[in-house]
Amino acid sequence: MHPTSNHVNRWSVCLATMGILTFGSLAEEPWKEVKDIRGRTLTVKIEKVENDNVTFTTKNGKTHTLAITKFSLTDQLAFRKWKPAPGSTSPVKADATLAEVKSTDTQTVLRTKHFEYDIVGQAKADQIEEIAQFFEAIYHAFSELPIDVTPKPAESHFQVKVYLTDSDFEISAQEDLGAEQPAVFNLGKNQLLAPLPRLKPSPALAREVAYTLLGQQLETLPPWLAVAVTETIAAAPYQQDALIVDMNDPLANMKEHLAKVYGLTAKTIPSLPPTAVAALDYRKLRAEGLEGNKSRSSALISFYFFAYLDRKGKGMENYMRAIKVGTAPDEAFATLANEREADVLGDALKVAYLPKQMRIAFIQ
Repeated sequence: MHPTSNHVNRWSVCLATMGILTFGSLAEEPWKEVKDIRGRTLTVKIEKVENDNVTFTTKNGKTHTLAITKFSLTDQLAFRKWKPAPGSTSPVKADATLAEVKSTDTQTVLRTKHFEYDIVGQAKADQIEEIAQFFEAIYHAFSELPIDVTPKPAESHFQVKVYLTDSDFEISAQEDLGAEQPAVFNLGKNQLLAPLPRLKPSPALAREVAYTLLGQQLETLPPWLAVAVTETIAAAPYQQDALIVDMNDPLANMKEHLAKVYGLTAKTIPSLPPTAVAALDYRKLRAEGLEGNKSRSSALISFYFFAYLDRKGKGMENYMRAIKVGTAPDEAFATLANEREADVLGDALKVAYLPKQMRIAFIQ
């Protein structure tokens, strides 16, 4: 939801009222010195960052909500990386508060801020509490990704269909779950389908919830990028009601994830080059990701390279812009790859993935 013109007017009034002030250091928490896109300065305390909007309080005690794009590029990046200070009230806990919408002998409907749990049969809120917090943590983790994939539900909430037993799931959902798979996102129904006993926080569940949050964007995002985003979320550890996407060292989470899920080690470089990953469809990326060229792991490493390491120009931004205007996939990928040949790109990716001590040996 975009801010109204009143918000913009209040921004101007704040600046006019405060005049030109000498502000403290950026390190003086909780107050921060920020600038709008016209270079005007304001000291604020960040309250919340959500849906490309930032809510902040000024030193005159008033709270405002503005689009992140109203601020300087430096502040936009800082806002997207913002997290509540340690010990502060977690937005995840507040958003995960369950409200009962409906309760009958055959159906229970519970809601948090972003999700609706339609449970087949009678269920109590405490059966969903832990998982509700995990789901909301995944929603908030999307704001930390270096790419604009803001979750947008097709309805008022993201839909989760829950069955009390595995048998109920198999009969009613008409879906098959592997032994290690806790849930499945059905794009046609735009629902996450799951048996309640399997709904425990795990990387596998995080991946399916991430698919649910992408929702209809899966029809427009290139398969490799959608899979890479979901794998990035799956790699983030769940700690104290928050899914931690480490912006300073994102590969630290990913390497542990790759070792656990794909059996990769620092010496096992994904064999599928980025240009080949870009050509794969969802079926091969998802169903065959554990076999052969380890497609999903290659997609994840490619995303890590382009999003965090290869920051020449505005490759990722231009790539997303190209996708939105309907540029052919190979043309869009050429933009992202800075027009480099496949073998040159592959070598750069391998060097980026290798740890420092191995990189020296690799170069020698």
